[in-house]
Amino acid sequence: MGCVSTLSLHERGQIKALSTTGYTVKRIEDVVKRSR
Repeated sequence: MGCVSTLSLHERGQIKALSTTGYTVKRIEDVVKRSR
C-alpha cells in the first residue's frame, strides 16, 4: 500500500473550507484522518 491516497470530493471540499478559515495543514490532516 502506498502512502499517497486519492482524496474524495468531500475530503477536498473539507480541506478547501478548512484552509480558507485558517487551519494549519497539520490540523487539516488530523480532521480528515478522523473523518475516514
